[in-house]
Amino acid sequence: MLTAGAAILGAYSIGVEVQWWQIIVFMAVGFFSHAFGCALNELCDYELDKKVPEISHKPLVKGDITMVQAASFILFCILASYTIVIWFFPNRTTLIFFTLANIFAAAYSLKGKYTPWAYDFTLACGLFFYVLYGAAAVGEFSNLRETLCYPMVMVAALIIFFFEVFIQWGNAVKDVETDRLLNVPTRAVVWGYTLDKDLGARDPNLLFGVVIKYFLIVMFLIPFLLHGIGVVDFGFKLYFYGLPLYLIFFLILGIPTQLYSIYKMVGRHTRSSYVNFIVKDGVLTWLVCPFLVVDNIGIIGAIGLFLLPFFWFLAITTILYGTPMRPGL
Repeated sequence: MLTAGAAILGAYSIGVEVQWWQIIVFMAVGFFSHAFGCALNELCDYELDKKVPEISHKPLVKGDITMVQAASFILFCILASYTIVIWFFPNRTTLIFFTLANIFAAAYSLKGKYTPWAYDFTLACGLFFYVLYGAAAVGEFSNLRETLCYPMVMVAALIIFFFEVFIQWGNAVKDVETDRLLNVPTRAVVWGYTLDKDLGARDPNLLFGVVIKYFLIVMFLIPFLLHGIGVVDFGFKLYFYGLPLYLIFFLILGIPTQLYSIYKMVGRHTRSSYVNFIVKDGVLTWLVCPFLVVDNIGIIGAIGLFLLPFFWFLAITTILYGTPMRPGL
C-alpha cells in the first residue's frame, strides 16, 4: 500500500478530485506491482539470502516455494497489474509511465544492485515514474510534456525518489557484510564501511546519507518557494496564522523528524538496529508526504493516506505471523 500511496499522491498532486473507485484501482495495481517487484527480487536474491542467517526462514530459501512457482507468481502479478491499468486507465501516457516504473523495478533486481551506483538509484527511478503514472491516470495527459505543466507532480515524484534513495542507503549499510561477501558494489561496500565501525563526520557513507536528507528537505520546501514568488498558484486554502497548513505542519514535524533521523545515523549500529532505524525513518518521512496535498484531500484525507500502508501492514503481518508486530527482516 506504500507503493499504491505513491500513485495516489501523484494523482492528488495535479489538483483534481480523485474518485473513490480510482483509489481502489490504485490500491489493486499497487498490490500486484509491489508483489511483482518484491517477488522478482526474492528470486534474484536467492543465493544471497541463503547466506544471511536472519532471513533463513524465507519460503524460497527454505524450499517451501519452488523456483517455478516463484516465476509463475511473478508472471501472474505483472499480467494482473497491466490488465487492471489497461482496463481502467486506457491512456498511452499512463501506460508509458507505468511501463517505465516496471522496467526500473525489474532492472534493479536483475542487474541494478550489481552495478556501481545503480543500486542506489534504480529502484528510486521506478518509484519516480510510479508517481507520474498516478498523475497521468487521473489527468489523462495526452503527451509526456503535459506532465511538466504540473510542478506539484514533479515535486511529489522527486520526494518519493529521494525517500527511496535513503531507504536504499539504509539497506546498503544494513547488509554491508553480506554484500561485501557477494561483491555487491553498494556505496557502503565501495567506501569500506563495516558494522563494527562508527559512522562519523568524515565517513563518506554518513555524508552521502546526510546529502540525501538535505535534498529531501529542499524538495518538501520547493512548493512554498514557488508559491511565494508567484511562479505557480497551488491554490492553498487551508491556512493557519497566515501560513499554508502544510508549511506549518512541515516546520513543526517534518524538519525536526528529518533532523532526528540524521542524528540517529551517527555512531555504531548493528544490522538489527539498522532495520529498526529504516522502519522508523520510513514512518516519519511518509508522515509528511500526504500533507503535501492536504489542500486537495483535507486533514482527514491526509491522515487516512498516511495510515493506509500501516493498517495494511498490521493486517497482513497478523494474518501471516499471528502478531501485528514487525516480523524479522
